[in-house]
Order: sequence, then C-alpha cells, then structure tokens
Amino acid sequence: MENTSKKYITVKLLTWWALALCITNCQSQTKPATQEIKKLNAMEIFDIANFKKNNVDGVYEFTLNDSTEVQQFENKTSYTQKTEHPSSFYSTYKEFDKTSGVLIKSGQEFHHFPIGMWIEYDIYGRVLKEDDLDKPFKFTIKDLAAKMIQEKKDIYDVKSQVTISRGTNPEPYYIVSFPLNSDSWNEQRILVIDGTTGKTIKEEITISEG
Repeated sequence: MENTSKKYITVKLLTWWALALCITNCQSQTKPATQEIKKLNAMEIFDIANFKKNNVDGVYEFTLNDSTEVQQFENKTSYTQKTEHPSSFYSTYKEFDKTSGVLIKSGQEFHHFPIGMWIEYDIYGRVLKEDDLDKPFKFTIKDLAAKMIQEKKDIYDVKSQVTISRGTNPEPYYIVSFPLNSDSWNEQRILVIDGTTGKTIKEEITISEG
C-alpha cells in the first residue's frame, strides 16, 4: 500500500512537471510571434485598397499638400512608390509586398540614379540585405558638386539644366551633361568623370538638329 502511494505521488509530480514544461515552451514560442505581429503593425503599410480604387492602368499619381509628387506603380509581385519634391533632385524609392502591403525595400535616388544605403526587408521588418551604393565612389556626390561649381553649374539646383548618371563598369564613373547655351538643348557638353579620382577622363560636345 505504501509503495502504491509513493508511485502515485511520483507519477503525479512527473505529470505536473511535464505540464509546467509544456506551458513554458508554449509561452516561449508564442512570445516571438506576438512580438513579430507588433513589429509588423508598426511598419509602413502600402494602402492597397486606395491604390486599386484610384489607379489608371496600374499607375496612381497624386500630389501632397507640400507639393511632393507621389507615383505608385503595380508590378507583378510588388507595389512601387516614388516620391519627389519639384524643388529637389532627390527622391525616395519604396517597394511593398503585393499581398500584405508591407515595406520590403527602400532607398534614395539623386538625378534618378540610386544612391546611399538600399535596404531589403522580410514581411516582419527584419533586414535581409543592405547595399551601400556609394561605397565604390571615393569621389563622392559632394565632391562632384564642388567640381561642377568650377564649371558654374549647381547639380543641386533643378533649374541648372544639368543631367547626371553614374556607373561602375568597368570602374566607377559619372557622366554629366548640360547645354552650352541655356536657351537651347541642341549643343550639349558631356563630361565623363572618374568616380575614384574626380579627374575628367573624357569631354565632348554633341550637336543635334532641332
């Protein structure tokens, strides 16, 4: 009888211990999920319903109260949003998941080419990838701006008639072009500038009929 009682107590204790362990494990599994939901709710979400209501052929364009221009596009697996103020060559790029509307990619552009840190996220807001697009360019955009001032051109001024692009193949470079005559775009001066040293490695004048 005494042995039976001891066995009963032992089994009961083991049962309670197993139950407590199960509760602890369940809580530890539920907590991260709850945290992810809170994180998801705090993230920027694309208004899919509003886009579907207002888009024309997959594009929705509108202007904010501060004159910022917003362009939204529908892609195969995502939505893209670009915002730009008329007084600036800088713009913001954002990409959102097609199903949930959650932000999955963000970055900045200058003269319509990507600059700075571009970041990709999963649907819980966790960073998947960071890509510093300025890293290959030892001669920075600020350096380029100083160089172009010598040419009496302000690359930050939207009225300057300057267009800029850049690339890294085979080595980092900038291409800057602007009209020789502010009254006509027919004659263009084009400078190819080394993205490492800042030296002008090529210069030419193009003339187009118009």
